[in-house]
Order: sequence, then C-alpha cells, then structure tokens
Amino acid sequence: MRLERSWADAERADWLRSEPPLHGVARLRARLQRAAHATHRHDTYTVALTDAGVQEFDYRGTVHRSLPGQVVLLHPDEPHNGRAGTAEGFAYRTLYLEPALLFDAVRALDPHARALPFAPHPVVDDRALAATLRAAFDGPIEPLRAQELALAVARVLCAVTRPARLAKAQRSADAALQRAREHLAAHCCRSVHADELEALTGLTRFELCVQFKRRYGTTPHILAQAFRQATGTDITFVPYSGGEQARTDLLGGRVHLNFGPVSNLIALIEDGRARALAYTGAARAPRLPDVPTMTESGLPQVGFNPDVWLGLLAPAGTPAPIVERLNREINESLKSPELLATYAKLGFEPKSTTPREFEAFLATELRKWPPLLRAAGVKPE
Repeated sequence: MRLERSWADAERADWLRSEPPLHGVARLRARLQRAAHATHRHDTYTVALTDAGVQEFDYRGTVHRSLPGQVVLLHPDEPHNGRAGTAEGFAYRTLYLEPALLFDAVRALDPHARALPFAPHPVVDDRALAATLRAAFDGPIEPLRAQELALAVARVLCAVTRPARLAKAQRSADAALQRAREHLAAHCCRSVHADELEALTGLTRFELCVQFKRRYGTTPHILAQAFRQATGTDITFVPYSGGEQARTDLLGGRVHLNFGPVSNLIALIEDGRARALAYTGAARAPRLPDVPTMTESGLPQVGFNPDVWLGLLAPAGTPAPIVERLNREINESLKSPELLATYAKLGFEPKSTTPREFEAFLATELRKWPPLLRAAGVKPE
C-alpha cells in the first residue's frame, strides 16, 4: 500500500495507508488515536469496517458510533468527519467504490432502480459484508473482484432500502443465459472475457454474475440440491458471492449446513470450529481419513466425485514449443517439497499432466456433468 499520511510519536502511533483506485475501487486502512478527520466529503460510495475501538463521526446532523465488526455506509457527496470515540483510539478499513460501478451492481439486482440506494442508518450489522471487507484487503484488486465487491455492497444496500422490490426483481433472461453457457462450453480452453458475454447476451457483467449462479448454480449448490432430493431434507438455499461469507455465517449460526471444498474448510474442521459430516469424493479425503464418503453414508446420488481442480491455460494460438516448455517447468515445480507441503495443508493433491492429457480431461468434464446431474435429479431453478 502507498503511505498517504502518518503521524507518530514515542507513545502513540497514528497511521493511514491508502491505494489509488483500481477498476473502480480504492482501499484504505488506518488507526487513529490523537488525530481526527476534519469534515470532508467523497465523490465515491464509502464502505468502512471498524476493526477495533469505537469509530465516531458526524453525518447528516447526527453523531454515529461504529463498534468492531460493524459496517459504515456513506453516500457520495455527504459531509462527514471521523474521530476516536474513546481514549484507546480506533482502527478501520475502507473501500471507496465508484458510483457508476455500484449503480451497475444495484441495477443487476433491481432493474427498476433509478438511483443509488440511500441507507437510512449509516451503521449496519452485517457479518457477511464485514467478512467481505476483511477479505477485500488480501491480494490485488482484479476486475472480477471489483465487480464482486460492488455486488456484495449492493445486496446490503438494496436489502435495507428496498427489500420488497428486491424480492420481486427476478428479471427473466433464460435464452441469454443459455447462450452464455454454450459460449463458455465452446471456448473452455481459453479465457473468456466479460465483454464477450455482455455483447453476446445483452446483459451486464453484474446481471450475468447474479443470474448465471441463480439459474445454473455452482458446484456446492448442485451438491446441496442433490443432497436435498436424495434425502427429502427441507433446505433453504442462501446464495453468497464468496466462500468467506458462507463460512462466516456457518460459524455464526446463521446457516446450519455448508457444502464446500476441503481446502476452504479444513482449518475450521481441524481446530474444532466446524464438523465434517461426509465427503463427496469417490474415496475419503487424505486430510480427513475419519470422515466417510457420501456413498459410504448411503447416499451414492451425492457421491459423484465433483473434484475441485485448478489448471493452467495459455492463450489460444500459443506456439507448441512454448506450451511444451511451460508444461515441463510447471511439472518440475510440482516436485518441490515446500510446494507439496503447502498444497497438503490446503487439501490439494498436485497431479502432473501433458497438454494433451489436460485437453482430454477438459473434454471429459464437459461430457461427465449433464448425465450425472440428470441422475441426481438436479434441475435449474
């Protein structure tokens, strides 16, 4: 992060670090004790998470206070200030979202929206959004990540300002989504950019993100659907924009069941915060040898081995010698003891393949899923 301002002395250390905007999102983290922000305003939508202490500020004629874990939502061009609410100071992190980026996300959720939602109360308790803000400071801001962040904020804003309209905003786009699905399948061996799908479907990237998941689901959603139909369990599905939010709600008791990759849940399972009930693979997970498979538990309909895999693709037309060399170097790196140890901790099992083997694997995956999903009784909703 770029250091914007800092104050420090021997006893107290106030600091503020910010980054320039990237893909419509800017980030800032700070800790203040003796310093304070004078009254100012932003031309962006401000979303701040209080990390520690009491964050106190004046906004629209009222004094507000945010405690650790609470989120502050400030509309663009609204004057406000900031200070510590106690002598211990406070720490916070902030995302500044370009209004156009956020408005596109709002329109994906509520096509009838004509302006940015105005939150009546600037301090909200939303653990999912808080988890998203924490995770937003890990790694760089990529275009897709910026869109997901905007969607996470838009969901909260729409929920607190127009819940009835949001519930009715189910824009039908089945034909467009089917075109997107067929395009992705036809070009599975290269990167497909959002602008291609926008031109093909007439939907924005935000609408595609929201409605594609709603119609076709993701692997955890498909597994949960198969489990529900195999057992007759009454399950209410809760959509999330990322695994971090789902895990936060699982630990907080807001949801009671979670289907997810071992790599995402292994730390929670090993330290006792979550309990593994069954594994969907064909054999037991190496990191969880005491956890039975779904087939062993009497549910072969759910045990169709939906491996979560990661692969490396090169742009179409990359010369064969370059592809072969990349393949050799990558396969050699997978022999590193340090890398293997890291993968083992995450629950991953590295596998070396040739380019032709990987291409054949992708083709097999495309053929495998339709009959398995039909057998499990999984249908788009």
